[in-house]
Amino acid sequence: DDVSFSGDSYEDADEFFMINASGEEEFDDEHFHYYDTSDDTGVLVTHVEPKMPTAKILRAGDVIAALDGVPIASDGTVPFRGEERVLFSHILRSKYPGDVANITIMRDGIRLEESINLMSPPQLVPWYMYDRNPSYLVYSGLVFTPLSVPYLMAEFGHRWQRYAPVGLLEPAMYGIVNEEGEEVVVLTQVLASDATTGYEDINNVRVMKMNGVPVTSLRQLLRLLTDNRDSFVRFEVGNSPTTAMQIILNTEEAEAETGEILAQNKIPERMSLDLKRWLEDGMPEFLLQNDHHSRRA
Repeated sequence: DDVSFSGDSYEDADEFFMINASGEEEFDDEHFHYYDTSDDTGVLVTHVEPKMPTAKILRAGDVIAALDGVPIASDGTVPFRGEERVLFSHILRSKYPGDVANITIMRDGIRLEESINLMSPPQLVPWYMYDRNPSYLVYSGLVFTPLSVPYLMAEFGHRWQRYAPVGLLEPAMYGIVNEEGEEVVVLTQVLASDATTGYEDINNVRVMKMNGVPVTSLRQLLRLLTDNRDSFVRFEVGNSPTTAMQIILNTEEAEAETGEILAQNKIPERMSLDLKRWLEDGMPEFLLQNDHHSRRA
């Protein structure tokens, strides 16, 4: 999922390419004359993830004319059985990570032959969570967790791909890790308390920023909360930038109420064990107090 293409009306994805199918742009003769591809056909590369290995070979504006010697038509299809045709991604799906794909590229009117070692891109949202419990963090009445497919299944059922919000589906289906430890942090629910009055109906939304800082993982969010010295904490949440909401809490009230909220909801710890271990050195005093209160309850 590290390359985007323009196509006709097809929509699909595989472990190597991400097809950008707007359903509006057709790669016709004018495109080929513009890109000086002579009589060749193919698919136009519109974007390459800069941190992926493919970026060393492909660039935006390239036309991929063939895969493993099989010509790609201008509608993104290749021969299949007899007169049948299928999307070119069929060739890639017949391969495994570690296999080699031989590609024919047209670049600035020059025909190039290249080989790419196929790999599974690092997924931003894990599809499986074997032998480990999910991470979580409770701040006042706000409950945070990293987005995962098991979480989506638990919230929206086995047809989560149909019922989950688009803002959570997009990173789950197409998200790629850009830096080590990156996660999608979700506000799963808001527990009732004086500090969270008016926010109780917010749930299953992505946490985009805290006090103006982009949130890139649950650990980073915990560190931001730990280091916060402002009088208020401001969370920007939502499943798209145009529908983002702000949750503003009084820092002193939020931290003071956390222990009571944990006891009321019978939550044994303010955070998951992996986060506690991560903060083993230098855990702030209010975290220790809240965990102590919850254990007594």
